[in-house]
Amino acid sequence: MRLTLEAGDQAQAPGIPTIYDNDDVLAEARLEMAGMGVRPADTVSEPLLPGQRVTFFWSVHPSQVGRFTGTLWFYLRFVPKNGGPERRQAILAQNIEIESSALFGLQAETARWLGLAGIFISSLFGFSFFIGAFKWLWKKMRRGV
Repeated sequence: MRLTLEAGDQAQAPGIPTIYDNDDVLAEARLEMAGMGVRPADTVSEPLLPGQRVTFFWSVHPSQVGRFTGTLWFYLRFVPKNGGPERRQAILAQNIEIESSALFGLQAETARWLGLAGIFISSLFGFSFFIGAFKWLWKKMRRGV
């Protein structure tokens, strides 16, 4: 999963402070999903600068086939530049639904192991093909000398 946010870079009126004048602003996000392995599992923070983007990534791995619901949380954390107490403001609590399905009736973990086995076996066949092609080419080159 990916979440991308962009801070606006609008012109400000002279003499009116922005939030960036007094505070360092951090964007924080967390994905909560029961029944799924979520990485990273904790809150992730990135500095949020005017006119810049922040992107958060999560890797989700279902433990079984089914429909999973969770919540994507997004916060802004304001850290005063003068060292005062931090403030945290919840901006978004979005419900997320993910449906995991089986590949030919196989669970996700079994399908992953079969995929790895397929890669290994196909690399063995491919390696023997390249060895045979190399030997044939070597013979052709030796005859030409």
